[in-house]
This record gives sequence, C-alpha cells and structure tokens, in this order.
Amino acid sequence: MFQELNEKISSLNDLFNSFAEIFNFNSLNNDFLSYLNNISVPTNQVCAKTISVAWRCYDCEKDSTCIICTECYEKSEEKHKNHKVIFKSNCSGCCDCGDPDAWDVNGFCSDHQGSFKNDSEIENYINKCFTDKTLLNKIYEKINEIFEKVFLILLEIENLEKETLSGHVITNFFNFLNKICMNNNGLNQIVCMYLVKNFNLDGKILAKHQCIIINDKFDVEFIDNNENNDVNKICKCSLIKLIFSFPVKNINDKLFYNFLHNYKLKNNMGILFIVFII
Repeated sequence: MFQELNEKISSLNDLFNSFAEIFNFNSLNNDFLSYLNNISVPTNQVCAKTISVAWRCYDCEKDSTCIICTECYEKSEEKHKNHKVIFKSNCSGCCDCGDPDAWDVNGFCSDHQGSFKNDSEIENYINKCFTDKTLLNKIYEKINEIFEKVFLILLEIENLEKETLSGHVITNFFNFLNKICMNNNGLNQIVCMYLVKNFNLDGKILAKHQCIIINDKFDVEFIDNNENNDVNKICKCSLIKLIFSFPVKNINDKLFYNFLHNYKLKNNMGILFIVFII
C-alpha cells in the first residue's frame, strides 16, 4: 500500500505538466508560461501586487498595515485630497487597492473596483478571460482532475500516517499553482474556485481528522470524525483546508497574495489561519 502511494506521488509531476497540453505545449516550460502571460485578460478587481515602496492613507486604511502601490495611488490621487497621506519606503507587503476589508471603497483606483462579491461575478470574469468555451471546459476538466488527485493523495497520506510525505506533495502542488496563477489572472480565479471545493462527494474516502466546514456565509462547523472512537466518517473538507491541516512551509508569498483576488478563498484562508496557525 505504501509503495502504491509513492507511485501516485511520483506521477503528480507528469499530471501537472499535462496541463500545458491543453494549450498545445509539452510541459510547464518558459515558452508556455510566456504564452499564459501574454493572454489578454480583464484587470483584476483587487491589485494585490507585491511592493517594497507604498503609500499609506490614514483616511482610507482599515488598519495601520494597509498600503497601496504607487500606480494605484497615482490613479486615485484625486480621491485622497485633504487626506493624511504618507509615502513609505523599504516596506513589505501587497497592494490593498480594491480590497474592501483593507481599504475604503471610496479610495479605490480606476482599475480596481473591489473584490468579486459572489460566484456569478467570478464566473463572468473567467468567461471574459477565456472566450473559447471549448478551451475553458478543458481547463475546468484538467484542473478538476489535478486537484482531485492531490486531495485524495493527501487524505491517503493522513490515513496511512505518513505525514512526512505531505511536504513534498504540497510543495510541488504549490509550485504548479505558482506557475499558472502568477501568469494568468483568469487561471488564478479558477484555481481559487477549486481550492474551496470538496472532492470526496462520492464518499469513498474516510477521514481521521476533525473536518471543518465553511459555508457561503463563512460560518464554521466542526465535525469530529473520531468522537467516541466511532468509525471514521466521510471527509467533507475543502482542498485548502486539508492542505492547512499539514505543516505548510516554503510557499511563495506572492501566490498567497494572488489568492486575495477571490473573496471566498480569502475568507476561508483567514478562518483556517486562525484555526491552525494562531
């Protein structure tokens, strides 16, 4: 059984590379990433650009850590008249323009007008990014295949008590996400959608852990699968929850900043951070 698990893990890189085949590339090479980056897509609703110099507005910020980049400030400078504004150098973080949890909506620049408020808005954005519906359906199918495989492997790692293997799987998975998300905003939104999906809908995989269910209103329900030594129950967790239940290390901060573009994933990650990290 352990050997079979290792074979599944070894096959993941080939599965990740197969994503490029949708676009007629052989692998996730530089040519493919350049191709993704050159696909014209609408502007994201949230900037989330990683920055080292920034602007702080005491009237627009929701707390003292909130900042916006120079480009967003210049496009919204008229809105900051009579505001207390300072320029910060040698800072570290991401631009909060467009994020209503961090910045006053009246201070958003013309490019970033706020997070998508529901799944319908996200789907409309994705449809604008990929007008070829045949291609879009292939993307959905391949993302679903990849994410489901990772989900089931992580559950198997946990059930076999081989947690030391999780780091390799999660690191390689996030390297894959980093390549496609950082080069195309439309793919970033699709990835965010599938990270909050549960892939155990047929109920074949049982879990040892305490499941955490986060509904559309971001209420949290804890389901203890080991209560009173009962038989393990069906795992109802999302993939991002399952990932957070393992030690997560060496993940590119820029990728997490990109996830801020999706309201549902952003809120899920905030809750999971409180549950597992704090």
